[in-house]
Amino acid sequence: MIGLIFGNMAGIKRLTPHGLRHTFASLLLADGRPVTEVSHLLGHRNAHVTITVYAHFIRQETTAIQDLAESVLGT
Repeated sequence: MIGLIFGNMAGIKRLTPHGLRHTFASLLLADGRPVTEVSHLLGHRNAHVTITVYAHFIRQETTAIQDLAESVLGT
């Protein structure tokens, strides 16, 4: 009901509790928060569940060697 009201007023898609939960987790992971912390906040059984669902939001750390190779190769 709330999602329908706010969604219609703002001219956006309907908000659902599931959508808000997914957005919450995605923003935390995109900000670099630890997967274990986000997993705990979501109540997942283990971090594997979180990684499986939100892998595309988890930052990939690069090493100095990778950075150097990219600068030399121009990739």
